Amino acid sequence: MAKTKIELKNVSFTYQPATPMEYQALSNINLKIADGSFTVLVGQTGSGKSTLVNLIDALIRPTSGQIIVNNRFLNSQTSKKEQENFRQNIGFVFQFPERQLFAQTVREDLEFGPRNLGWNQSKIDEAVIMALETVQLDPSVLNVSPFSLSGGQKRRTAIAGVLAMNPEVLILDEPAVGLDSLSIKQLLNILTKLNQRGVTIIMITHYLEMITSLVTQIVALHNGKITFDGSPQDFFKSKSLLKKSKLLAPKSIQISQEIGLNGLPLSIDELSIELIKQLKNGGSANE
Repeated sequence: MAKTKIELKNVSFTYQPATPMEYQALSNINLKIADGSFTVLVGQTGSGKSTLVNLIDALIRPTSGQIIVNNRFLNSQTSKKEQENFRQNIGFVFQFPERQLFAQTVREDLEFGPRNLGWNQSKIDEAVIMALETVQLDPSVLNVSPFSLSGGQKRRTAIAGVLAMNPEVLILDEPAVGLDSLSIKQLLNILTKLNQRGVTIIMITHYLEMITSLVTQIVALHNGKITFDGSPQDFFKSKSLLKKSKLLAPKSIQISQEIGLNGLPLSIDELSIELIKQLKNGGSANE
């Protein structure tokens, strides 16, 4: 059994407490995320997904309860300095991360995070090159302005800036929004390599179709509470969960259900394999 990388114990969070604008975004959350897993958070707008990842990254402190990441603890009494230490080894790729590009060259942008961590130049250079390789960008872009790159290249440059700090946990908030099909495919290749390398990935997305074969855990939230925590297969079995999360099952599952195929193939490739098995056995999908 994989060891736990992240754990939330009875975590609640309230925005603007003791004011007329008080709003409880999360209520009594208990959650474990395994080391090296690929977890997807789903739910309607306002369900608490963004608040949850902001807590994991220590951008905010829980109103009550405790969060444990890499044996570091975060609660309502955690100091600002301890918050900074807590988020070491956690990378956060915000929605439209390219909007956070700011430097005159790609090199300056990628070096910014590692330099703030106090790394020496040799270690920074090594981290920058590795980050570029991971996001499939040529080192020739280092000396150009990030604003001269294409949309997909900007997104990958912004992700490389996070990866240059060598995070053990990577959080992504709707990373596929605004990307064309080629850029989405490149993004998936990046995430696949990172996950295979042992990076624990947490993603907020409505684009489940593109990542179902990678995901090991789906966590659904509704009105600040967890309504499901389990495997993709179990999640897609439940039409009520899909409806509540305003999601559709992957096309591979929809097709398999329409033709009466057993099982829940999470990708078109898996569906093809199942169909080939049926044909080789000389049977039909309905048998």
